[in-house]
Amino acid sequence: MIASPAQLAALDRNSDGEVSVDEMPDAMALGVARGDPQQAETLFAIPVTQIMATPDSPRWFQRMDVNLDGVISQTEFPGEPQQFNDIDSDGDGYMEVEELKSVAKKLH
Repeated sequence: MIASPAQLAALDRNSDGEVSVDEMPDAMALGVARGDPQQAETLFAIPVTQIMATPDSPRWFQRMDVNLDGVISQTEFPGEPQQFNDIDSDGDGYMEVEELKSVAKKLH
């Protein structure tokens, strides 16, 4: 097991006591658990789950879904805000596959 303080210190390439954005690796996973990791019976960890786009999602949708949560947020969408809002029919801030199907039906 790698100690978190030591791992963070290793990321601090300029030794200024802080890890800046440019020092962060491209991908980083952080796990949080409650209990003693040396005693499995006292360890409580929240399971990691990923909701991925459904297989019937268009390929462009799957590629745009950077965080693999099955929806496209405004930050993942490369188009104009109005384009996003036109597809996000329920206005929840996420583009979902079902909303794409509704838009496609309106166009035909």
